[in-house]
Amino acid sequence: MDKEFLYEDITKKIIKCFYKIYDELGSGFLESVYEKALMIELKDMGLKADNQKSLDVYYKNQLVGEFKSDIIAEDKIIIDCGLFQGDRRGRIRNWEKFPLDPRSIDAIVLTHAHIDHSGYIPVLVKNGFKGKIYCSKATY
Repeated sequence: MDKEFLYEDITKKIIKCFYKIYDELGSGFLESVYEKALMIELKDMGLKADNQKSLDVYYKNQLVGEFKSDIIAEDKIIIDCGLFQGDRRGRIRNWEKFPLDPRSIDAIVLTHAHIDHSGYIPVLVKNGFKGKIYCSKATY
């Protein structure tokens, strides 16, 4: 029998954390509030998690910038993969090369489908991402 999820135990814990936070806080807070709450829940579940992790971006073996991920769990699963919004300097980052080879990403957990959480996924698919995308029932 096939597993329902890639890295099933990790993915189910991530989803459980998301729903626990939503049940407790509801909606209406800034994204930073939910990100901090998710970091607390992930660690309480015993998962290694890094938020706003800076990843170096290279071009022709030369460092040309950095990318900050939302959250990476267990160095395997990206939680949310959105577009930058706001002023022009932030939006320009949407055109920068993703710091990881999209073919090397195993899975994405999408907490919800707002553009700042999901908007970069088509770019990853266009550039070779073939992993799984998991989301809540309300999102799909």
